[in-house]
Amino acid sequence: MAETLCQKHALETFQLDPAKWGVNVQSLSGSPSNFQVYTALLKPHERIMALDLPHGGHLSHGYQVCDKQKAIMLADMAHISGLVAAGVIPSPFEYADIVTTTTHKSLRGPRGAMIFFRNGVKGTNKQGQEVLYDYEDKINQAVFPGLQGGPHNHTITALAVALKYAMTPEYKAYQEQVLSNCSKFADVRITFKGIDGSRVEKVMEAVHIAANKNTVPGDVSAMVPGGIRELRLSHHTEYLEAKLRERIKWACKHSYQDVTFM
Repeated sequence: MAETLCQKHALETFQLDPAKWGVNVQSLSGSPSNFQVYTALLKPHERIMALDLPHGGHLSHGYQVCDKQKAIMLADMAHISGLVAAGVIPSPFEYADIVTTTTHKSLRGPRGAMIFFRNGVKGTNKQGQEVLYDYEDKINQAVFPGLQGGPHNHTITALAVALKYAMTPEYKAYQEQVLSNCSKFADVRITFKGIDGSRVEKVMEAVHIAANKNTVPGDVSAMVPGGIRELRLSHHTEYLEAKLRERIKWACKHSYQDVTFM
C-alpha cells in the first residue's frame, strides 16, 4: 500500500528506528495535525505551554515542557523539517515525544502533514515492569475517524515520492543552499528608517518574491512586525546568493521610499 510505503520512507528520511517511532501520514495540514495530537493526548482542562508568537511559537502550538513535570513534549518542525531531513541542522527527535510537520514547505512535497510519535518502552514502574508508550492508537484514532474522513491516497502517494527524494545527495545540496541563502537574509535589517515587515512584504510581492510579514523577538504588533518570511522554495534553487541578497535589499529600500499604507 502507498500509505505503508510512505510511512517507511518517513522513518527512513529522519533516520528513525521503527521499533521506537511510528508515524501517521494521513493528516491534511499542519494546524489540524497539532489539534489531532491535543485531541488524542489531552484531557479537558489540562494545560498547554508554548513559546510566544514573536519567539518562534505558532497559533496552533502546544506543549514544550520538561520531564520534571511528567509532561509530553511536542516539537512542531513544519518550517525546518527539510533541513532536519537533510541533516544540516539538529533534529528534535532526540528530545521530543511527538513531532509534527507539514509536508509542503521545506520538504517540498504535497500539501499535508505527518505526526511522529514514540513507540516501544517508555520506562519501568515501581514494580520493575516495563511501561510502554501509548500514543499510536490514540493519535491514529484522533486523525480518523475523530477529526478526518478517509485518507487522501493520492496525496500520501505523492508524499512517499517526496520523502524518497529527500534522501538523495541532490536534496542535501539543496538544503545546504537554503542555509546559505538564509545567512544572507540575516544580513539584511529592515527596521531602519521606519521600515517594517508589512511594507517589505508588499514590495517583495511586486518583484515576484512571495513573502509575508512575520513577528520576531521584541515585536509588539503582529500587524506591523519587524520580520518577513520568504515563502517560495524555488527561490533557493533559482537564485544565487548574491542575486537573492540584491533583490531583498532593493525591496527594503523601496519599501521606505515608495510604499504608502492607509
